[in-house]
Amino acid sequence: TACQEAPQDHVWQEPKNGRVDSSVLDHAEEALRRCFSKTKAMSMLGGLFGSVCTIDVTLDAESNRKTAPLGRDRKGERAYIYTDGEDVAGTAVVSIRPGKKLDHQGVKVELIGQVDMLNDKSSSYDFFSITKDLEPPGSMYESKQYKWKFGAVDKQNETYSGINCRLRYFVRLTVLRGFGSNISRE
Repeated sequence: TACQEAPQDHVWQEPKNGRVDSSVLDHAEEALRRCFSKTKAMSMLGGLFGSVCTIDVTLDAESNRKTAPLGRDRKGERAYIYTDGEDVAGTAVVSIRPGKKLDHQGVKVELIGQVDMLNDKSSSYDFFSITKDLEPPGSMYESKQYKWKFGAVDKQNETYSGINCRLRYFVRLTVLRGFGSNISRE
């Protein structure tokens, strides 16, 4: 990153007399100034060239379907309860900013079963995955809405949230991009 451009020959050493040489402070101040100006310029450009689209995915569920809290506090966001063999259906929306074009390598929706080790954020295991392609590679000039359905899904395990691990099922919508980073929403 811009902040890692400090020369490698400048290594901090504790001064013998307890006083810091002013040239070291000047160098540090200049490095911070360079870092701040580059990151500020990058964030301004990021706003200028922000995402061309926003995406959203929702589940189509009956109004009387049971829900359960997602977190331990039992007060926050709630999720629908699906049992083994039930259909999971919903709607995906890709909203394109007016006057913009989105080049993509496809739009897909996935139903994923995943185990997360909570003490190691990088450790997750997908034990179940079904994918449906919603749009082939190409360009989009206007917003689109897609209906999707995963029929008679065999959910082998129950959702679980413990102290060390979490097992969950979720739906992920992804717009695949060739050169840019993929846009996804769970």
